[in-house]
Amino acid sequence: MKLSKIQSRFTEAITRKDPSILLSPSVELEFEPEQSQAIYLDDNVNSGRDALIQTFPVTRRLVGEEYFQTLSEEYCRNYPAESDDMLRFGDRFPLLLLKLSIERRELDKLRFLPELARLEWLIQSAYFADRDTHFDFDALASVPMTAQPHIIFTLSHALSLMFSDWPVFEIWRAHQQAMDPQNQLSLDGGKEWLCVYREAEKPVVEVVPHEIASVLGEMMQGHCLGELAGHCSEIDHYLPEMVRHGWLSGFYLDQAA
Repeated sequence: MKLSKIQSRFTEAITRKDPSILLSPSVELEFEPEQSQAIYLDDNVNSGRDALIQTFPVTRRLVGEEYFQTLSEEYCRNYPAESDDMLRFGDRFPLLLLKLSIERRELDKLRFLPELARLEWLIQSAYFADRDTHFDFDALASVPMTAQPHIIFTLSHALSLMFSDWPVFEIWRAHQQAMDPQNQLSLDGGKEWLCVYREAEKPVVEVVPHEIASVLGEMMQGHCLGELAGHCSEIDHYLPEMVRHGWLSGFYLDQAA
């Protein structure tokens, strides 16, 4: 306790003739504003680092514990948490890695890291995404033939799509077990579309053909069934599979048609 506080309490005890005032514990923080701010920032960095460790385990294994801590601290300084929901902290970590992969020579051999981190972020997002409604087949069957071209499908909250120039799916899959990262690292392959979704409450990563990725991309842009059929002759074959995988959660009719 500061001297000024002790003197103030001593004076109060004499004035009130109550010695117990000197014995009552202080519950006030005794930090200067600068110290309090530093403690707050340290707590944020620690919480942020823990969240990044949970979200990017393969990235962490590949760069090593010490370097990942450096990356985490830099991310926390540049992109502090905007809410208390740390489960969604880290969305710009792949962007930071992309920036650093251009600036730092030590990352030359790990040029795939931004894409790998992107995949890990999508996996995290799929796991914590909102639940979807069950697809209403009866409602779909009741849509008149004349209105069917105006159907717009809604996608699962957990569904994401990304294109990878590097074989990040194989790298990620190889590191799901306790293996030596260096022995499993191969940059052969890549140039593929990855679909990330949730099945039985668990995230799933799947390599999908260009045609399916193209259809999903158009659905994400809100294209109606008539437009999809015009661009993809196999749309009738793809739709049941998409529903079975849980990629489609519902539909509505384009009111502007």
